[in-house]
Amino acid sequence: MFKLLSRPSPKLDESISSYLIRSAQSNRINPKYIYKLLSVYEDSRMHSFFLDTNVISEKDLNLLESILGFEGELLQQLFIVSFDESEIYYRYFNANVNMNSICTRKLKVCSLCLREKNYIRKIWSLINLTSCPIHSCMLIDKCQKCSRSMTWWNSDIFRCSCGHEHKNSNLAAANEESLYLSMRIFAICGISTNHLLNIKYNEQFSVVINEMDFVSLNNSILLVSRFMCECKNISHFSGVNYNLEEFSTLQREAIKVFSDWPNNFYKFLEEVKVSSSNRKFNNIMGDFGNFYSDLFDARYDSLVLLRKGFINYLLDNFNSYSCSNLIRIINMYEELVISGIRAARYLNVSKEKLIRLIVNHEIEGQISKKAIGINIITIKKSLEEYKSKQDAENQQMLSYLEAQSYLDVGLGIDDIVKYGYLEYSYKEYDFSNAKYIKKQSVDVFIDNLRSRVTNQVTEESLIINFQKVVNIGQAHKHCSSGRLVQMILNEELLPCGIGAGIGLNVLLFNRMQVKDFFRRKFNESQGNNLRTIEVARLLGVKEHCVNFWVKIGILEATCHEEFSFKVYHKVSIQKFKETYMSLDEIKNEYFTNIKISIRKLEEDFGLKAITGNKIDGGFKYMYLVKEANNLLSHVKG
Repeated sequence: MFKLLSRPSPKLDESISSYLIRSAQSNRINPKYIYKLLSVYEDSRMHSFFLDTNVISEKDLNLLESILGFEGELLQQLFIVSFDESEIYYRYFNANVNMNSICTRKLKVCSLCLREKNYIRKIWSLINLTSCPIHSCMLIDKCQKCSRSMTWWNSDIFRCSCGHEHKNSNLAAANEESLYLSMRIFAICGISTNHLLNIKYNEQFSVVINEMDFVSLNNSILLVSRFMCECKNISHFSGVNYNLEEFSTLQREAIKVFSDWPNNFYKFLEEVKVSSSNRKFNNIMGDFGNFYSDLFDARYDSLVLLRKGFINYLLDNFNSYSCSNLIRIINMYEELVISGIRAARYLNVSKEKLIRLIVNHEIEGQISKKAIGINIITIKKSLEEYKSKQDAENQQMLSYLEAQSYLDVGLGIDDIVKYGYLEYSYKEYDFSNAKYIKKQSVDVFIDNLRSRVTNQVTEESLIINFQKVVNIGQAHKHCSSGRLVQMILNEELLPCGIGAGIGLNVLLFNRMQVKDFFRRKFNESQGNNLRTIEVARLLGVKEHCVNFWVKIGILEATCHEEFSFKVYHKVSIQKFKETYMSLDEIKNEYFTNIKISIRKLEEDFGLKAITGNKIDGGFKYMYLVKEANNLLSHVKG
């Protein structure tokens, strides 16, 4: 094994392959001499110098560390590391990327970047990156002198075999769409640039593209691009002979599909449709062919945006399609269409009445004759609109969620119902057994509480609402929404004013009065007992020390009758103080002028602790008062 004499510094965003080749060139040796030392090439012929996605072993990492003179941890960062066992997903700076987004054969560079710093950026290997957002130019993938493709199969990635240096290549301006896409890729990966794009593109695409993660963005652009040309698979875009300029043009048209969403996407779907003469099936599959198959391939969950757009397209053209799996396709993410029987139940009408509603265009739906009878499919939104009109004629009712919002107490509504101040009811035609509350009863309930307001003058900083009073009461283990309502109606605790808004949170309270009220309530329930924290303060120890004494049985505690915590009778505390004393108390009582240790107490005076760290893990050494008096009375003072 050898060590390189010249050791250039690696760049944080550099490809490991670039760094190895650059290091070899600075020492005037063929990169193969370095690559052949790695175990990954022990049993296989070396075809490519692209090493970025290879799994690097600890042995190889140590070898590179020795040859190159830089820490393995730094070199590891130059690799594109897979983070799942299938080696399908890789970590790319701050982004997770899929394997089919990485170009392992074609080499792309920005000549201006090479002029400034002669190394290959790791991010250039992403298939969808066709331009440099730093310099607003197209990347190059061919020698501008001899037109030979730039690949990772060449040992000199900075210069063509014809002698042309790629950093001296002429630049071509990138189209705004491809440049925008490159900016998004840089941003997702966490690589910032100071270059600003025309603001109209950020506005146009922010609705969909700006919200995508990398995998969704990559797969969506590649899928749309494929069906704009004759590509059979995604890997075609990374082929060595594929023209980067042509791909950039495809990208431009693909990105336009995502602007003015979903209108341009719908136009794209119309263009994707298979002609009537080439249809194999008289259904959705027949209309959209391979695009439909690829769009709903289970492997590509990242295509959710396109799938939902396709589903909305089907809804907009609902009566143009009729097939057995239409409901399953449209209801993939949420229920948007409902079959006939369920639709009839939803409206509480007969099947015949439902058919009449569809025929009269009061409800949007399909009616088709099958061998086994009539098949009915309705759009849920249309059902909801019709039902809402019918419900408006009924007595006004609040659903469970509406009542929550109207009262503005969240789940506290159940507690208020439990105390009997409101009552749930159910609609006869609603088969879901959903809960409702009469709006009139809610209004009467709120007015009744408002009538208890005392209209006190209170400083603004001391004002709190209904929910905060409940929170304070819960902290004292003495309140809930229903219980607070009871206190107001019983005039135990009254609001001092009314604020803006709706529901119970318009009731305002004086925070100091509320705290005093609950403190009194708690003290009344506690009586003469002490809590753990109060006992700890009284004995001058930590709470966990008190809990340990209870555990070993030298301090007596009982459970509170109303709350789930321990309490201590004052008699038991006094008994404890009379029965036990700590090491510090012994020192203060008997050895005020000399130092004394636990060991000396045992060896010289025969006084042994009943608890302590080395005895039972206790937090404090304790002794029997009676035994201490008998053994130490002659040394007192």
